[in-house]
Amino acid sequence: MSGRQRYEYDEALALAENLMQKTLIRKYCQTICKGYCCTNLLGECRDKACLRGKRKLMCSIYVCDELLKVLNTPAYYRETIVDLELEWRKKIKTHPYYAPVRASDKEKFKPQKAQIDRILKALGRRRIRIIMRYLVLRKIKAKDIWYDNKTDLIRRQAFRFYERIKK
Repeated sequence: MSGRQRYEYDEALALAENLMQKTLIRKYCQTICKGYCCTNLLGECRDKACLRGKRKLMCSIYVCDELLKVLNTPAYYRETIVDLELEWRKKIKTHPYYAPVRASDKEKFKPQKAQIDRILKALGRRRIRIIMRYLVLRKIKAKDIWYDNKTDLIRRQAFRFYERIKK
């Protein structure tokens, strides 16, 4: 057992990106939602770093409230995100989402292994992959479901769909 308590910034980012690809959350955000939560009121991207392939850790692990409700993620996911945001602000003194990440920031901010692992556990569940697959295939926007209060219905439909294609 290693005594390592923290991930390197790039290591945590790689783990998060791998999970987001595996669960189809990244594909969903890029193709269906098109960064709805990342834009300002005019629909413009606040920070185009992710479009240049330089996504930040905090952006990588972020999931919008509408999608969280559809996925029915555990409460500790949101709590852990808030803890990481506070730690970032305390150590780096910039906004964790909109300010550019410099090499010195990566050296200062090494997220706790337990926090990143909790996020990976919350989003890495099989049922989340099933729901995300359904949302991507049907091109369903989480914000529309959330506003219409159809989250439970969509979850049930996703599992029924999965059972049909599994046979």
